[in-house]
Amino acid sequence: MTDPTLTLYSFWRSTAAYRVRVAARLKHLAIDERFIDLDAGEQHDDAFQRMNPMAAVPALIVESGDNARQTLTESLAIIEYLDTLVPESPLVPEDPIARAKARAIAQTTAADIHPLIVPRIGTYLKDNAGMDDDAWLAWRRHWIETGLAGIERQLAHDEARQTYFGGETITIADICVTAIVVIARVIGIRIDGLPIIEAAVTRCESLTAFADSAPMRQPGAPEG
Repeated sequence: MTDPTLTLYSFWRSTAAYRVRVAARLKHLAIDERFIDLDAGEQHDDAFQRMNPMAAVPALIVESGDNARQTLTESLAIIEYLDTLVPESPLVPEDPIARAKARAIAQTTAADIHPLIVPRIGTYLKDNAGMDDDAWLAWRRHWIETGLAGIERQLAHDEARQTYFGGETITIADICVTAIVVIARVIGIRIDGLPIIEAAVTRCESLTAFADSAPMRQPGAPEG
C-alpha cells in the first residue's frame, strides 16, 4: 500500500497544532505544513471551513494512492492516526492501564485546560464580559496552573512513572503537557513549583522533534 500524502494546516502559536507537529516528527513522517493565520481570521474563510467547519487548527488532509481524500481534525485523533502509520515506539501505549493513564493526562490538557485559554474564548470574554488584557492573562494563568497542578499531584502518586510520564518512552501524555507549558511560556506565563512536570518538559524539549516544533521556530512567529 502506498504511503498517504499528508498536509497539515496549522498556526505557529496553536497548542493543538504543536502537538501534531511533534508527533509527526517523532514518527519521522513527511508532512507538508501550511499555515493558517488565526490572528488574521483565515480560519473563517469558506475554503478552510469546508475542511474544518469548526474553523480551528489543526486539520490534516490525507490523500491515498487511489486519490481518496480525507480530512482529519482534533489533535488527539490525528496523533492516534499518525501512530497507526508508524506503529513502532507507540505514542499511545499498548498496555491497557498505561494507555488509559496516558490518555487521561492528554485529555486533561486537551479537554480541561486548553479550551479555556484559546483566543476565541478571550475574544468572547472581552466583548461580552468586559475583560481587559490583564484579566485575560490572569484567567489563562489560573486555568493553566490549576490544571497542571492537578496533573503534578496525579503523577506524584503514580508508582509506574519513570523517565517520561508513561514510562521509558514518550507518549501522548508527554506531548500534551509539554505543549501547554511551551505555549504558556509564549503568552508570558512561566510554570514554577511543579518539579515532575518541569523535569519531563525539559527532557522533551531537548529532543529534536520538540525543538524543531517550537512555536517561535515556525513561519509567522514574531522575530526576536
